[in-house]
Amino acid sequence: MTAKSMDVFSLRDAVIGEYKTFATSFTTIRAEDIRQQVDAIYAQDRYWPEPLIQINPQYRRSTTVEKQVAAGVLDP
Repeated sequence: MTAKSMDVFSLRDAVIGEYKTFATSFTTIRAEDIRQQVDAIYAQDRYWPEPLIQINPQYRRSTTVEKQVAAGVLDP
């Protein structure tokens, strides 16, 4: 029995293509100025927003970066 190889680049293109079809299939924007902006974003193959990372400033500190480095948890 031989292992079947997978072309990950074709897989990526297929997944992005299917998502593009899905994401643009239900978008009906009647305001011309907004539609132009959305079309420009779609033209750049952007179909989802950039990741959003937030830090809660109210967290309770239990250690320091220095202690984490000394413990080997973080790379110096």
